Amino acid sequence: MTNSDRDPPPRDTASYIAAIVGELAGLAAGPRMEVLRYLLEMARDEARGIALDHTPDSDADLK
Repeated sequence: MTNSDRDPPPRDTASYIAAIVGELAGLAAGPRMEVLRYLLEMARDEARGIALDHTPDSDADLK
């Protein structure tokens, strides 16, 4: 069994990343962290987009 056989599907991984990065963005709500929060929110949105991609071959393209 290779590592890729045990890895979760890319959409599951992206969903997890979106959740974690969303929490980090919330922590970056303080002063002088506007750019950091923005970047984290962009990463969250990108991960959500991957997690919600419903094209049939999208998981194969991400490996």
